[in-house]
Amino acid sequence: MVCGPFGLMFNLREDPGQRVNLYERYPDRVEQMHRLIDEYKAAGYLVRD
Repeated sequence: MVCGPFGLMFNLREDPGQRVNLYERYPDRVEQMHRLIDEYKAAGYLVRD
């Protein structure tokens, strides 16, 4: 598994072996996902960081 400097994001359909980290390639998608996680936390859901 390849680890980027800030996080991990994979396309499991195309890369089930999780060899290509897409975290830095799609910063807009990463930001969208971070916002969703923040919303879930604010709503009281437990989210593992």
